[in-house]
Amino acid sequence: MPRPYISNKSWPDVRQSRPSLDARKERIRSHLEQYVADHCPGDEVAVLLSGGADSTVVALAAHHAGKKIAAFSFEVLGRPNPDFRQAERTCEIMGWSFEPVEVSTENLPNRFLDLFFEYGCAKKTEAECLFPLLDVIRRVRARGFSRVLTGFGSFLPDDRRSAIECSKDPNGYWDARRRKPSIGQSSATVKIIEAAAAQGLEILMPLCQRKVAEALSGLSPRDVMGSPYPKHHHKDLYFDDISKLGLLGAENQNLQVAGGIERVFTPLLAHPVIGEGGARSGDPKRRLSALCVRWSRAAKTGISIRPKVADQFVAPPPVEYRPYLMADVMRASAKRLFTVVSTFAGGGGSSTGYRLAGGHVAFVNEFVGAAIETYRLNYPDTPVVPKDIRGLNRGREAVQRLFAQYGIGKGELDIFDGSPPCATFSRATAGRGKEKMAKKNAAYSDTKQSRIGYVIHDYVFMANAMQPKVCIMENVPGIAKSEVFHAALERLRRWGYLVACKKLVSSDYGVPQKRQRLFVIAVRPDVACKAGFESEDEVAEVFPRPTSGAITIRQALASLAIDKGERDMLLTATRQSAVYELVKTLPFDPPKHTRMRDVAADWTSDFGLTRAAWDLPCPTITATGAQGRGRGGIYHPEENRGFTIAEMKRLSGLPDDFKLSGTFAQKAERIGRMVPPLMTKAIAESVYERILRLL
Repeated sequence: MPRPYISNKSWPDVRQSRPSLDARKERIRSHLEQYVADHCPGDEVAVLLSGGADSTVVALAAHHAGKKIAAFSFEVLGRPNPDFRQAERTCEIMGWSFEPVEVSTENLPNRFLDLFFEYGCAKKTEAECLFPLLDVIRRVRARGFSRVLTGFGSFLPDDRRSAIECSKDPNGYWDARRRKPSIGQSSATVKIIEAAAAQGLEILMPLCQRKVAEALSGLSPRDVMGSPYPKHHHKDLYFDDISKLGLLGAENQNLQVAGGIERVFTPLLAHPVIGEGGARSGDPKRRLSALCVRWSRAAKTGISIRPKVADQFVAPPPVEYRPYLMADVMRASAKRLFTVVSTFAGGGGSSTGYRLAGGHVAFVNEFVGAAIETYRLNYPDTPVVPKDIRGLNRGREAVQRLFAQYGIGKGELDIFDGSPPCATFSRATAGRGKEKMAKKNAAYSDTKQSRIGYVIHDYVFMANAMQPKVCIMENVPGIAKSEVFHAALERLRRWGYLVACKKLVSSDYGVPQKRQRLFVIAVRPDVACKAGFESEDEVAEVFPRPTSGAITIRQALASLAIDKGERDMLLTATRQSAVYELVKTLPFDPPKHTRMRDVAADWTSDFGLTRAAWDLPCPTITATGAQGRGRGGIYHPEENRGFTIAEMKRLSGLPDDFKLSGTFAQKAERIGRMVPPLMTKAIAESVYERILRLL
């Protein structure tokens, strides 16, 4: 069953009791059900259903009025749409007929021009909203319906423009809507109504009626969108159903964003005819807006005759972030193409990557309690050896007995993975060289550790004891300057392993974060021979080439619902922090990642405060910076706060439903310490294709 894309966890009390309907809400519910009865005389009604509250409430009104529901929802072919998934889930739970509409991008250039020359779209939002609904309108008509219920035209001041208007003059806001209910309709809604009418379909808008305006009259934006949850004046009408559907905490989600329509049109910027004369660089969103205005003017003024364009247009592959779920991870792992054992496994970042590449994780080793808890939450069937690796290395026979417990003999393991603690080698921690390596009782995560910089040798000892076919190790790039690191690699070489190192950047592998890591691939001599490798230079060719262009913060977070409670907590934490006055000096929506030295020419401190830029990959999310402690941290492009846990998961390439245990700080630390799974996936896929598959 598809998962909902929104969460109720921001609203901890919404499930405790069913609210009683006050007079306002009773009037609205009565109006909606009567409206359906008056305008939809048949047994079955068509509804344009999204994942939001408005269309769902209208569908529930029809349901409670005794109608059978045929719910139409769209998804652009090949582009996951969270609205579509929620609509499908709603229909499964409510027992409604789900009518999926696959919006094709075939003949995209001509269909794009149709929006301006045939339908008169004047701007980007109109084109983005109308494009998919043209296919939906045709499908509704093909099913024999002449009317369709929608959630269009809601009077609730739930967007910036209407909220400002209502705040300034609440009485004037509601009086205007009582006198002329259509006043609040967006220009995109008007275009949809016109296009539907041209095909004999009437758009019904129960929420955009005088009686609803009268019932809501006098309410402020705070009344409507605040406690106990957003749009409660709509959701409370059918509280039990809305709660069951997981929509109590849902907030606004723009149609064109949820449907990915902007990403559909973006390749046209490179079209030799449609994109000709436009800007060739800069924010794609702004360039696309300008392109739409340009063609709108051409269509209206007649200055330009509609150009002839080829039906087939091979666009450059779109660069986009594709969210995924734990179910996708487990489905890939079920292939069992190779077997992995992971040491210093943390919360499971590397393990997730190996699974995505088709690997089976036999067992893992981790010694930090919070990390173990997170790992077990996500992979309860994978054995975790909860002990410091130094306590496991009590001789070769002891190591071999440990692996034998999980059915792995010497020489049998495909990949032996390890991410020894990197704080010793990281620029983000204080201290120098051997001083940090040998430090006693140093804080590491929730533990105190001594001489933790030397545990890389314990990884190598275990590798030499088990003789895996391939060793994969990662750390911060700074480890390459360490004598301890090079000594550890020499120990592998003494056993015949061909060893290669390379610094990789996560943004080259589909991760919306510019995180640099140093990876080591070591291949056992007999395995290297079978794979055709004679030198370490040839092993270095196994490192994967970039698989993706840079994915931006904007692209990664586009379809993500905000956890309101967490957002408010982060805003408050920033206001109460010692660095608040500095954070306020960092401009919103900067063209590049901006630090204090960028806004104050004489700034010489080492503060790492950074205002992130929407249209670039995120800077490195560190274990301490993610927690909002100290003088560092990455701040949201348009708000004085750090990123929420859900946002950090996206920016690190983790599954959307990946579970994290503990406090906010502990969750953030887990993310900051993880190897981005998509990075490990790319390496593991290459190792399998270039080495293991050939054995």
